[in-house]
Amino acid sequence: MYKFLLVAMAAVALTTFVPTAQAAEPTVQVELRRAEDQAAPGLTEAKVLGTDKTVYLHASPDLANDDIAGARFVEVLENGVGRPTVEMTFTEQGQQKMAKLSKQHLQKPLAILVDGQVIAAPSIRSELGKAVQITDGFSKAEAAKIVHALNGKPSK
Repeated sequence: MYKFLLVAMAAVALTTFVPTAQAAEPTVQVELRRAEDQAAPGLTEAKVLGTDKTVYLHASPDLANDDIAGARFVEVLENGVGRPTVEMTFTEQGQQKMAKLSKQHLQKPLAILVDGQVIAAPSIRSELGKAVQITDGFSKAEAAKIVHALNGKPSK
């Protein structure tokens, strides 16, 4: 009887603790920050990962993980050629922040940071709303990696 009780207790303990250990996949920290092409007081110099491009970051993020509803990879046809593009959708609060930011920072770079590293810094070309398409000369692999990060998952 004691042996059965111990086995039953062990089974309960395993079913209680195993799902908790597997439940949460680690997430990444995503930030969108206003950036500039020229150095100025109060800005921090940063290199765009995998390029020679340098941008100068404003001190605090304008949007972060909680403002991003999701992201997906799409190919936008340009002159008959599919161009790897990242499409990002915002939460309602994120949409409001992005609309305000895009009006104030039009024709300037917006840095996308993943775990503190600038992975892209496309220029804001128009006022933005619920969803944006980011085309920054990505390869398919780079765009897929960015989508993965924007969806809050660590790089594979």
